[in-house]
Amino acid sequence: MRARRRPNYWRRFFHGVADQSYLAERVASGETHARIGLPLRTDFAGVNYALHLFCGQLKSGSRETVSQMIQSCNKLLHMDTALVVETYSRPQQQRSWSQALMEMSTPVSTI
Repeated sequence: MRARRRPNYWRRFFHGVADQSYLAERVASGETHARIGLPLRTDFAGVNYALHLFCGQLKSGSRETVSQMIQSCNKLLHMDTALVVETYSRPQQQRSWSQALMEMSTPVSTI
């Protein structure tokens, strides 16, 4: 059985619907980044560069319209980035909590 293809990131992004499936895809992206060890700074740089390219293409429309479009993109990108960071850091937090629990449960004996 062939896997169903997901819409590409930017097509879904510019569709402008941040529903549960959109959020789930962003969480899955963060999980993938964590699993493969992609540094967060690499993800940030890529997203920032793409936004820069997009903003450079905005020439039509009034100054106010262009400003609103850029502001909307920034808000959505910040939400996406927050989801990726939260998801990416979750395994690290769980390891820290596990280690802290192990240290607390280790009996201490006097010598």
